[in-house]
Amino acid sequence: MSVPAEAELGLQGEATIFVAAELKEHLQQQIAAGAKAISLKGLTALDGAGAQLLLAARRSHPDLRFTSCPEPIRERLALVGLDALIIGGEER
Repeated sequence: MSVPAEAELGLQGEATIFVAAELKEHLQQQIAAGAKAISLKGLTALDGAGAQLLLAARRSHPDLRFTSCPEPIRERLALVGLDALIIGGEER
């Protein structure tokens, strides 16, 4: 099964150390299926482990975009200087 190029995956809930293994597998499956954009609007929490997974996905797949980042998650990424690397120039 493949995902159309314009298809967008959405992450829900927490992206934390407690679910890092599941999140990594989920991201890998969706990217392998052809997802080009991942919506972050459903994220309620993000820690260093979650940020690392998002950054690794972005670095491994430069065409991958993260969209619809909630302001609290954007602020957390900005605190550690990862906002530009993970969500880039996404409009608010």
